[in-house]
Amino acid sequence: MFPNFSFCPNKIVVFLGFAEVDDEGEDPFDAIRAEYESRYSRPTVNTHHRLSATSSAANVERERRQFFQRHAEGLRKRGFLFTPTPPRKSQLSDFLSQWQAFLADQEPLTLCNLSHIPWLPVPEGDVPDLLRFVGHNFASLRQLQVDWHPDRFFSRLALRLTSEEVRQALTDRVNATSQLLNEGIAELRRLRVDTKTAPSS
Repeated sequence: MFPNFSFCPNKIVVFLGFAEVDDEGEDPFDAIRAEYESRYSRPTVNTHHRLSATSSAANVERERRQFFQRHAEGLRKRGFLFTPTPPRKSQLSDFLSQWQAFLADQEPLTLCNLSHIPWLPVPEGDVPDLLRFVGHNFASLRQLQVDWHPDRFFSRLALRLTSEEVRQALTDRVNATSQLLNEGIAELRRLRVDTKTAPSS
């Protein structure tokens, strides 16, 4: 059942009464344009009515803003208009800077400061997100694979590990990161092969 708008002022009724468009009918954007033109196209104003037109300009502008706001909401509901998700900002360069700074640091690693390690900002096992993180760049992914190989990782930090407990605390996560990077390399190679062998249209 439709709500009763009989109590509303005329101007509000005009906006609330915007015609619905059949999803299978005419283009909703054409309907919007026609609706707008029918409401806001103004006849030529002669010199005797210029003062009146000027005084009502603020009201007209306000009504137009309301009109566009209502249209935007209607289009969102129909799926024609949406607020795009901001693209993921490339974090690779920032991560590499943090990684180099970490390697240059001589701070001993203890069980209390392992969070200082700049871990890859990718969920464990999420190969697609890893490829997005490196921009599907094979060279960048390969460098990460080398840096995070367990032998390479622990040899670089050997002098900073304060105990075997610290090493053990790091082992599982380093191994998981290395495995993820290996899977990323394999997937990127597979995608390259698929692209090369795909039939041309």
